[in-house]
Amino acid sequence: MPLYAFCWFFFGFGAITMLTARLLIKDYNKYLPLVDDDGEFILTEDGKKIMPGTPEEKAYYAARREELSDSDKTEEEILEEMKMLDM
Repeated sequence: MPLYAFCWFFFGFGAITMLTARLLIKDYNKYLPLVDDDGEFILTEDGKKIMPGTPEEKAYYAARREELSDSDKTEEEILEEMKMLDM
């Protein structure tokens, strides 16, 4: 009986929690601040957290696109550098 209770608790409640989180996260995403790849909050210049759907979010992603597209190197130069670094 204790093993049955443990299995129900561990797998049953875990599955219910995972399913509920996956179904409801879409509804709650609009209330959560944006985070970067490391899980840190993305902040504006004045230290406020950027929320989804705001003009700050659009400006942030536009600036990121510009940073990524401003590469002065050609694809061949990048590949040569990667070969030199054994990547």
